[in-house]
Amino acid sequence: MKTNNMTEYKLCKICDGFHYTTSKCSPEYNVYFEDYFGDEPKIFRADSHEEAAEKCGIYYNSNGDYPLMNETIEVKVEKDGVIKLFNVSAEPDIHYSTEELLNELNKQ
Repeated sequence: MKTNNMTEYKLCKICDGFHYTTSKCSPEYNVYFEDYFGDEPKIFRADSHEEAAEKCGIYYNSNGDYPLMNETIEVKVEKDGVIKLFNVSAEPDIHYSTEELLNELNKQ
């Protein structure tokens, strides 16, 4: 996708995310979740500690079992010596659908 200033919006080979070629990648955050990652952190690119915690939850929940639908996990997020703790959980999206039923009351 081209814009008027000739920059492109495309998949970045560095961060594996989509952004304009003139934009910088989001910074790296170290996320610790010992029960899933062990002693070493997993690196998530995000724009805040909270976004990194959310991305960790999305990653943890993406194995097909959706464990965060029934539990809350605690993660530690570190960047540049600043450490913040987060409880991460998820809620299912509810999608509604309708289907009209034909019945005797509608016949004319």
